[in-house]
Amino acid sequence: MNDSFFVYRVSYEKKGLIRFVSHLDVARMVMRALRLGVNELRFSQGFNPHPNVSFCQALSLGFESDSEYFDFEALGRLDANLLPGKINRNLPKGIRVLRVDELRRGSGVEDPVSCVYEVALEGFSEDIRRRVEQFESCETRPFRKRNGREVNLRETVDEIRLLNEKDNRPGLFLRLSLENQKYINPKSVICELLGYAEKDVLKLRFRRKYFNWRKEYAENINKC
Repeated sequence: MNDSFFVYRVSYEKKGLIRFVSHLDVARMVMRALRLGVNELRFSQGFNPHPNVSFCQALSLGFESDSEYFDFEALGRLDANLLPGKINRNLPKGIRVLRVDELRRGSGVEDPVSCVYEVALEGFSEDIRRRVEQFESCETRPFRKRNGREVNLRETVDEIRLLNEKDNRPGLFLRLSLENQKYINPKSVICELLGYAEKDVLKLRFRRKYFNWRKEYAENINKC
């Protein structure tokens, strides 16, 4: 078996009506686009070989994103500048590859430490401002997850603040930790911190803006 292969990270966006397509179905679309656009894919071994592809944390149904990603392995070195076009021509409307980077093998490709969301609110109120300020000033905020486990929201919500108070598009900036299984769905965070009912939070527009990485991650991107 040939152990010589290359690893690539594909950054893409998910916008529009396709936000109502599940992560699993999007993964199937991506796998199909890769099979059609990249001839040098490296496949797994066994009775049911499939392309060696790994996706970032699943995006919740109904969420848009400016910065999703997945990694795949290729048997030969590819021209990263040409890959977006080859993959995009086989993807549906709403999913678009933005860039492709080659990752250095053996340097320990890290997972992100946090991710940032923007939540479009219907408007600001003194109650919302007060709730955000109270959370920022407290040291602990107990929260019981659906599995019954109690966690401290202060260890999950790295940052929360109001956006665009001066225009007609009020929003919320939300940075959530991804380390040590601390992640909590943003909808649950909004319900808990801002007092939204579950049926009302479904009306809000959520968008994942970007992932945050450790400083060392930059050294793992091969720009050659």
